[in-house]
Amino acid sequence: GPMTTLIDILWTVLSWAAALGMVGWALFKWYQTSNDESLIVKWLLSAFVIAFMIFGIGPMMAVGGQAAVFGVLLGAVCGAVLAVLWTGNIASAAAGPFTNLFFPKEEMEAKPFYSTAEYRRKQGRYQEAIEEVENQLEQFPSDPRGHFLLAEIQAEDFKDLNAAQQTAERFMAQPGHDPKNHSFILNRLADWYLRFEHDPDSAREFLQRIIDQFPDTEMAHMATQRIAHLPDRQQFGAKQPIKVPHIAGSPGVDPNYQRPQKPTEDLGEIEERYLSHLAERPDDQEAREELAHFYAEHRHDVDRAIQEVEALLETPGAPQRQVVHWLNMLADLQIKNRQDVSAARCALERIIELYPGTAVAATAERRISLLNRELKGQKQAPSIKMASYDQRPGLRKNRNAIRFTDE
Repeated sequence: GPMTTLIDILWTVLSWAAALGMVGWALFKWYQTSNDESLIVKWLLSAFVIAFMIFGIGPMMAVGGQAAVFGVLLGAVCGAVLAVLWTGNIASAAAGPFTNLFFPKEEMEAKPFYSTAEYRRKQGRYQEAIEEVENQLEQFPSDPRGHFLLAEIQAEDFKDLNAAQQTAERFMAQPGHDPKNHSFILNRLADWYLRFEHDPDSAREFLQRIIDQFPDTEMAHMATQRIAHLPDRQQFGAKQPIKVPHIAGSPGVDPNYQRPQKPTEDLGEIEERYLSHLAERPDDQEAREELAHFYAEHRHDVDRAIQEVEALLETPGAPQRQVVHWLNMLADLQIKNRQDVSAARCALERIIELYPGTAVAATAERRISLLNRELKGQKQAPSIKMASYDQRPGLRKNRNAIRFTDE
């Protein structure tokens, strides 16, 4: 009756819906796990070929005669097309269990890609570069590299330091980030405010945040040194005149020409300049090292040189490489200025006590075994003349406080 017919129709519809759902789910899972980028295109082509075989070749075969022969030929062509489309996939699926048995397949970890953003940036299309970075950050909101790149474009390309700072603050507000990433972005903000705004006060605030958030760490130590070397606001834009000495006659032509001699600076003035600078910036370790060398080599006061190095060794949070460097300085002072192998050995043994079983401890042990040879070499080394000093201790890129000449 009508009721039976309606039930049959509903059953047919539900059966087809279930079948299509299962096929759709299978295709979706197939697409998720496949590395074949042309999979959807293959599906569409296969559906077209199969539909043609059913609705085009099927009627030909039913007619018979020459139409059936032609239908067989078309069917062979369609089969060849399907074989070309799916042979690779079928072979890969068949070999998969054996391949995974010997070479287990590792799932690829999803990660952001910024190559498009960097390419747009190189083209000068900065807004598009920002949009690309933001698209990646929507999928990977805690990725450090994306935040760093976004802040860099905002600061260096758009010169919008407020936007760059907001990006940095948003990144640092996220939990779970490595402290080194916080230190990196705060250092970059300090760089940008110095470079684009000539604002050492803001730069100092960012560096001080590193010290406050991560005290007694190498990051805090480096921030302290950067603060000690920050220029004053008045130094930005100040043009220093270049002094050109008057030269009488024709240099290089006049046989009576003599090179003008550099004036010799008073050692007391040099010492006062170092002390004044350190009184203002006591954390400037570079200047304190130079003062130690000055006392040892030109005041011949090794005790005061050692005091300055010991003051450096009391720096909280000093990284291993700095401590090792200063203890080697103590050994140098004892060998070069006092020829005291025993005292030099004591300085190097402090490295072994502080960092036992490390590479620096092994290096210290090796130097201890060679101290007598080192002392012998010092006794045979020729003396070096000293001519001039840097006018701004601790405030330059060249770490050699004393410049030597052969004049």
